[in-house]
This record gives sequence, structure tokens and C-alpha cells, in this order.
Amino acid sequence: MQQDNNIILSYSYTNTVRGIAALIIIISHLLIHWNISRIFNLPASVAVSAFLFLSGYGINESYKKHGLKKFWIKKINKIIIPFYLYYTVLTLLRNNYDTNTFIHEITFTKNEFWYIAFLIRSYLFYWISRKIFPQHTLIILTLFGIISLNIFEHIEAEQSFCFLLGVITSEKKGIIEQSPQNIKYYLIGGIIIGITFLLLKEIPTIHQYKGTLLYNYILVMIKFPLAIVIILMPYYFNILINNKFIHICGIASLELYLVHLPISFNTDMTIGSITLFIIKTTIFTYIFYHINQIIKTCTTISK
Repeated sequence: MQQDNNIILSYSYTNTVRGIAALIIIISHLLIHWNISRIFNLPASVAVSAFLFLSGYGINESYKKHGLKKFWIKKINKIIIPFYLYYTVLTLLRNNYDTNTFIHEITFTKNEFWYIAFLIRSYLFYWISRKIFPQHTLIILTLFGIISLNIFEHIEAEQSFCFLLGVITSEKKGIIEQSPQNIKYYLIGGIIIGITFLLLKEIPTIHQYKGTLLYNYILVMIKFPLAIVIILMPYYFNILINNKFIHICGIASLELYLVHLPISFNTDMTIGSITLFIIKTTIFTYIFYHINQIIKTCTTISK
């Protein structure tokens, strides 16, 4: 078990969780593409929940230190410009340009890369709440979660409250640090709630409601509770924090997420194909990450 309790949710800790989540998503996407079992949709979506939680936690920690100073400059440099660059290159390589699709993607209104759009919307609501209603941020984010749960398709609806829970955790960070003995109860509670609703949705009578609001309400009770397992992995397995490979995956998690998707679609279950997938993903992630670092450096210097 993690002995230095003060390290929980530090930068190195959260970066480790990002690395673990990124690897889970990549492996799950390959298994989903190979049609092995629909059960592998679960770890991928649970890992996304962990990402959104960390995003909410991280942005609120930044707010406590710097307020909204350079809020959008940071998001444009770290997320929006890299995504625009990636999607432009991907569109050119696919040779299937469509103006309407392209506009939807870059305005985050109807997206193939729904996670990026969901993240940007979450940041937007956070910024609005802190800018205009700073005393009611949690209420506004809760309303955003309720709206998301009721209007989006299940893949987004099931993530409705993860960002909010990250913000709440940041607000209550002191309580968590002062009561490390309670962490095991968060883990146990998450597992019990997640598995209970997971089993519930598999009941034929319930499963027939797939695609409805009722089904979304059940899904939202599965994904984040189980994501607690991923979030607490480094706490119980300290060796993960010192793993350089996981550390690198955490630093380049955005690039990994974007790069691996189109490559995985052309990967089959042969050793050669999997090896080629690893090589391509590693090379293109490395190149993409360093291009993004150059862009950040240039935009910082220009200011």
C-alpha cells in the first residue's frame, strides 16, 4: 500500500493514473475492434471516466492557485490546437473531406472524437461558472451533468458527472488527505455500486431499455464508481508511480489517445500486425507530442 499518503492526487500521482487509463483505452479499443467480446467496452469507458475526473480535479486545483488567468490560452495550446492539427492531417490522409463534418468537428458540436468535445464543453461550463457565478460553480456543473445525462447518447451520458466529481474532490482535498483511512471505503463503495448496477443492466428486462434515458441512468452508476479502482491503483501499488513507461504514457496521454485510434482500425490479431501497431503508435505519438511542445513554446514566446 502507498505509505506516503500526501502523494495522493499530486502531479506524479495523477500523471500515473493518466498513463494507466491511456493504456487501458488502447488495449480495450484493439479488443473491441477484434470483436472478441462487448465486455471490453467497459474498461475503455471506465478509463475515460478516470480521465474526465482528473480533468475536473486538475482545472480546479489550477483555479485555486491562479484563478482564471490564461484559462483559455492554456486550453487552446494544450488541447484545441493539437486536436485541430491532428484532425486536419487525418482528414487529408483519409481523402474524404466533407465541409459539414469538418465544421462540426472543429466546433465540437457533433464529433467522431466525442471525448475531446465533451471535455471542451466541460471546461466551458466551468469557466462560465467561475467567471459569472463563482459561488455557484458546483450547482452549475451539476446542471450541466443533468443536461448531459438527459440529452446525449449513452457514450457521453454515462460520463455526465465525472468532471464534476473531480472538481468536488479538489474542493474536499483536505478532508481526503487528513483521513487516509477512509480511502479504502471509497474503493469498496465504488466496486459495490459499480458491480451492482453492472449486473442490474444485464437483466434481460432492463437490457431491453438500451438506448433510453432509463438505461443511461443505470450506466452513469457504473462507470465512475468503477473508475475509482483505476484512480486508486497507484495508492495501493506504489511501484506504478515510479514506472517510467506509465509516466511517459501519462505525459503524452492526449497524443496517445488521438494517434492510436485510426491505427487500431487497421490492426488484426496477428503478432506482426500488433507489432506494427506498437511501432506506428510509438513513432507517431513521439512526433505529435514534440510538435505540440514546439507549438506551446512558440505561443508562449509570442506572448
